[in-house]
Amino acid sequence: MNIGERIKESRQRCHMLQSDLAARIGVKSSGIISNWERGLNKPNAEQIVALCRALNIPASYLLDYSGKDEFEATPEEIGLIEEYRCLDRYGKAAVSDLIDNEAVRCSEQNSSSGSV
Repeated sequence: MNIGERIKESRQRCHMLQSDLAARIGVKSSGIISNWERGLNKPNAEQIVALCRALNIPASYLLDYSGKDEFEATPEEIGLIEEYRCLDRYGKAAVSDLIDNEAVRCSEQNSSSGSV
C-alpha cells in the first residue's frame, strides 16, 4: 500500500470526504487530496503532520516506516481501542474474556497444525 492509499483508507475510516480533509488540513481544494490518493503528487512534510493529526494516525503508518521496535497500531486497531475506551466495566470485561478465549483457540490451532 502506498502513501496515497493509506491517506484514502484513513480518510474513509474517519468518514471524511476529500473536501472535509482538505479544509481540516488547510489545503486549497479536494483536488489536492484526490491527487495524493491517486499517487499523482505527494504531501510535503508540513502536510504530512497535518494529515496525521486530522486522521489520528502515526506518521510511521502514513509513511510506511517501521524502523523502530515500538508498539504501533493500524487505523483499524486505533478505532477498536477508541471504541473499547467507551465501554463500561462490564463491556471491557466481556471484550477481555473474548480476546483471551480467541488467543487460546488460535494458539491451540497453531500448535496442532505445526505438529507432525
